[in-house]
Amino acid sequence: MNSQDFCISPREGTGSEVHFLDVSVKWEPFTCNCNFISRIYRKDTFLNSYIHYASKHPVYMKTNIPKGQLIRASRMTSDGKVFEDEVRPIVNVFAERGYKHHLLERLVKEIKGQKPN
Repeated sequence: MNSQDFCISPREGTGSEVHFLDVSVKWEPFTCNCNFISRIYRKDTFLNSYIHYASKHPVYMKTNIPKGQLIRASRMTSDGKVFEDEVRPIVNVFAERGYKHHLLERLVKEIKGQKPN
């Protein structure tokens, strides 16, 4: 590893949130530990173009696509509360594409069980 210290600090007056690729990082300077909060970033041009559940794709594919998005959200969010905030938009996107509510809720429960608090 590089032996130099690395520090990120927003300049005064420039705002405290940065979007990079598909993650949004916000600096919370007034929390106990001056924490960074990370969440999923969706561009304004985001389109719900995931495969429709009625497509002829294999069932394992149709199950693993929303599961992969939930795992991604679990890994990219800074804590359980932020993850909870991200779950609803993900579930709604797939529900709009015909995915069954019980499948999505089962996947959410599975991924929540794997996320550390």
